[in-house]
Amino acid sequence: MEKSLYKFIIRHTKKQQIILLFLTLLSFPFLYATLELPKIIINEAIGGTDFPKDLYFPLFGIDTELWQVEFLLTLSFIFLALVLLNGLFKYTINVYKGRLGEKMLRYLRSKLFHHILHFPMSKFKKIRQGETISIITAEVEPLGGFIGDALALPVFQGGTLLVYIGFIFVQDITLGLAAISLYPVQIYIIPKLQRQVNQLAKKRIQNVRILSTQIGESMSGIKEIYINNTSEYEQNRVDNRLSKIFLIRYDIFKKKFFIKFLNNLMAHLTPFFFFSIGGYLVIQGQLTSGALVAVIAAYKDLSSPWKELLQYYQQKEDVKIKYQQIIEQFNISQETALEKDVIDNKSIDGEMVFDYVTITNDDGKVILDHLCDKINLSKHTCLIGNSSSGVEELSMAISGLISIHSGRIYINNIDFKSFSPTIKGQEISYVDQTPYILSGTIEDNLFYSFMTSPLEESSHNSEPTSYIDYEKAKCSDQNMLNDRVLNILNYVELYEEVFELGLYQFIRDKAHENLKKNIVKARKKLHEKLIKSNLEKLIEPFDENTYNLNASLIENITFGSLRIQNIKIETIAENSWLITVLREVSLYDQLVKIGYEASQILTEIFLSSQNLNSQLVEKFSFVHIGQLQKLKANIIENPEFDIETCSFREQTTLLSIALQLIVSKHRLGLITPKIQEHVIQARQYFVKNIPDHLKSIIDFYHPDRFNEGLNCQNNILYGHLSYNIAHAKNKVDTLLDEVMKETNIKDDILLLGLNADVGTAGAKLTIAQKQKLGLARAMIKMPNLLVCNQALSALDPESKGRIIQNIIQNSRGKGVIWVSHNNSMSDIFDKTIYINNGKKQAPTIQGEAK
Repeated sequence: MEKSLYKFIIRHTKKQQIILLFLTLLSFPFLYATLELPKIIINEAIGGTDFPKDLYFPLFGIDTELWQVEFLLTLSFIFLALVLLNGLFKYTINVYKGRLGEKMLRYLRSKLFHHILHFPMSKFKKIRQGETISIITAEVEPLGGFIGDALALPVFQGGTLLVYIGFIFVQDITLGLAAISLYPVQIYIIPKLQRQVNQLAKKRIQNVRILSTQIGESMSGIKEIYINNTSEYEQNRVDNRLSKIFLIRYDIFKKKFFIKFLNNLMAHLTPFFFFSIGGYLVIQGQLTSGALVAVIAAYKDLSSPWKELLQYYQQKEDVKIKYQQIIEQFNISQETALEKDVIDNKSIDGEMVFDYVTITNDDGKVILDHLCDKINLSKHTCLIGNSSSGVEELSMAISGLISIHSGRIYINNIDFKSFSPTIKGQEISYVDQTPYILSGTIEDNLFYSFMTSPLEESSHNSEPTSYIDYEKAKCSDQNMLNDRVLNILNYVELYEEVFELGLYQFIRDKAHENLKKNIVKARKKLHEKLIKSNLEKLIEPFDENTYNLNASLIENITFGSLRIQNIKIETIAENSWLITVLREVSLYDQLVKIGYEASQILTEIFLSSQNLNSQLVEKFSFVHIGQLQKLKANIIENPEFDIETCSFREQTTLLSIALQLIVSKHRLGLITPKIQEHVIQARQYFVKNIPDHLKSIIDFYHPDRFNEGLNCQNNILYGHLSYNIAHAKNKVDTLLDEVMKETNIKDDILLLGLNADVGTAGAKLTIAQKQKLGLARAMIKMPNLLVCNQALSALDPESKGRIIQNIIQNSRGKGVIWVSHNNSMSDIFDKTIYINNGKKQAPTIQGEAK
């Protein structure tokens, strides 16, 4: 990147800056005319006597004589036209500047991010993540606005200033000298003060970056803060930094507003000269009153461009500091930069030779010392050594992630560092024990290396679409890629976990119509198996004429599920249609009363007991303690409950508690058979008369139709597990697995599981799942060389052994390099290299290196 801000601007915006300058210069004659015309209007149209006057416009071929009123109106309309024209010039220039500034801001942010993506790995140990993010998002923002103003603003405002001063001098030299008399003072004092402000601004930026880093570190290490009870210490750290920023900004404000004070003082001294000197000249007849009025009007406008120029100077100095600091942060020396593409047409295969390879850390300490060896990239190699032996750094060097200090790595007699990043990225996969998991879905992570985003212009309302590059994935279509996914998830033993996530997915699009039909078939087959095995009591199916004892009261009323997820029960209880239905069948008051009675029981359980049974808490987890405390204070402590004295909010709160009760689960004895009969009546009325605006929200249960408000598993069950039968879930799961295999929908449901959200940086996954997902992502690329650096450290030895066996068996003809801290699996590899304290050694443990 250019070290000078103006070199950067000229290099990337020269054409646009020339256009802006042309428009700016073009506007000046019209600006001068708007100053001259008021004087003519006052002196000749209003104060003139020699009428009619000749008006001649050769450009338009107009030559006419006008009387006083006509002359006045004509000049006034010309003045109006000039004002509009000047406004149009300003509008055009400002919009063009704004677009140019935003375009360059986008380019600059993209350029900085490009630099980050191409930093060597060692650079990331030296930079602070919080500072870097702050630079790209916040600190470069002023640069965008300045780039548009860089040349056009000083020329436009400076030119405007000269037009005004020139006009004043034309009217009277004395008034012109008075107008510029105080400028030398401002030009001398203000830059001195501004330099002090700039130094303070530089300190402020540095402290804000440190603050950003401190906050980021606290968020990343929140577990340690909780465990060590250091929240007060972290708060003090941030408060101290905030105090420093406050004091710096306070000093900036004092100096900035002192500059404004000087500007305002000097701006108001000049009119004193105009009124005294100009008034004297008018009285003496040496200056017309129209000219004096025009001069005063011109000076009034003169302050605006001068202020703009001063602000521009302040902005320029501030932006220069920001740009310099950005260059310092992002500039990397030629020696440490990643190698440029040299070879782009060679494959990474054959033989890799280590010729006296030495790797050092940032402090110069030798980690790997003069390694000489070779490995076959079509076979499988195990690197064995502890965490400080150098094997992990060697695996990173083999993957092109770090540079070696001395020696060479050759592939088929070609220096490894001359292979382009493109070739390395396509043909090598590297995975370690802490794989980076993207925020998004499992599919986003698995297909990460195949994702391509088009860079065409899009509207601000739309997001750029990412899509899979099938050519890069070496697949003809999605089906072929899906087959590969299924195999690899089996290899890394992630299949069942993703499949389970798929069971909890909802299907609401038309792309899976066949799967919906097959799920309905699986539903029927499951219930047939239940009947055949005399296990039909394990699931209570949905029946429009029966109250489901294992379903909630609200589900029994609606006899359907909501297509919209995460709607609070309080919102449902306040629904006017539901209340109308309940009142229609005389159920509203009864359910509010049931909610009251349930609250009494739960209050006694939760607010009176010191030691609560965890199963009891789980059973009634839908009721919040705070909600009970509020109800107790307002309603429950009253000796006699009267629904009429309750507010609407209190009624709906009680109703929401009643609507969540499940007869078989909660066993409070409040939903009697008679109430259940009323609920069936309410259901029939609800379904038959439902308003149109609710039809798209609720999907009613039907034995022969897929329900979009239920996830895949519940669609197959089509009912609720019985709370009265022990181990009902385990028994049903066994039958469920059989049914899905028989109907061939297991793979399809797993593919739905790929859409499961993994959370921010994989927060919803366990460490073992993250490692499996990282390994699957590395394998799905089908690399010529797979490098695994302690990739399955979180797994138990048996699981790890099975997965390594799977990888070895399914990577015939391709290279695998596996880093391990012991030789428990070394016998399945073609070659084993032992490294201890940075040096290659013969095996010191049972077994021999091959």
